[in-house]
Amino acid sequence: MLPAGKTQKIPENFQYRSAPQPLACCLASTSFAYGETNLGFVRDSNEDSYGYYAPSTCEPMLFAVADGIGGHGNGNFASCLLIRMLLAGWRDLGRDIPSDRKRLGNMLADLVVSCNRRIFELNEAADNAVPMGTTLAMLAVMPDFAVTVHLGDSRVYVLRGGKLIPLTQDHSYVALLLQRGQITKEQASSHPLSHVILRSVGPTVNAEPEVRLHERRPGDRFLLCTDGVTTHLNDARINDILKSSGSAADAVRSMINASLRAGGRDNITAIGAFL
Repeated sequence: MLPAGKTQKIPENFQYRSAPQPLACCLASTSFAYGETNLGFVRDSNEDSYGYYAPSTCEPMLFAVADGIGGHGNGNFASCLLIRMLLAGWRDLGRDIPSDRKRLGNMLADLVVSCNRRIFELNEAADNAVPMGTTLAMLAVMPDFAVTVHLGDSRVYVLRGGKLIPLTQDHSYVALLLQRGQITKEQASSHPLSHVILRSVGPTVNAEPEVRLHERRPGDRFLLCTDGVTTHLNDARINDILKSSGSAADAVRSMINASLRAGGRDNITAIGAFL
């Protein structure tokens, strides 16, 4: 989540290249999928984590990003632990991954609820005054459909037919006000309570993951990102980057570069999958 900080002016020709060192892990290395995270210019530590399992475009794939909640204790540990547990759970399913979209959605929701319980138990055991927690944006891609599961303000998008389509809706106080028509998009971008998250993993005993079912089309370009991207880049800019990039790696690196040039006020994490 975004801390208070002064925006830095970055030259337009600035380019940043960092080694792709996920704070979680990738259980497959692919040419069609790529993830990267960056500290940014304000934070002292990186509370984002990401990971994916993507052996090939014809097999079940799982992608996930998580953002430790700012102001909560050990947010970096919560996000990293969540990603590791999700990938382990997906890997352990093996050939038992449901081919029915509703069953898969329910299974993924149950997996997230189980992970939430584990992180909550760690909070209870440590008697944390400020419990650790994290957002989550997760995407499972099957041969003919996709499923998103999310909590908080990390997002999943798809570029399809040259048009950017949001696959998730933020669970935040500002998003709720926007949905109710109480504020405008312009007001939302600078709202003083933009950091307030309504759903997350870890701080409370019960988690409420939102599950959505989607079609999968040839040529889909998926993006998962934390709010370090969407705080700095609007949907039009994200659309342009996904549309003009020749590969998932190019898209992710361009996304991080653009976010840094816009100030780098938060940790920045993205996964691209060009299918």
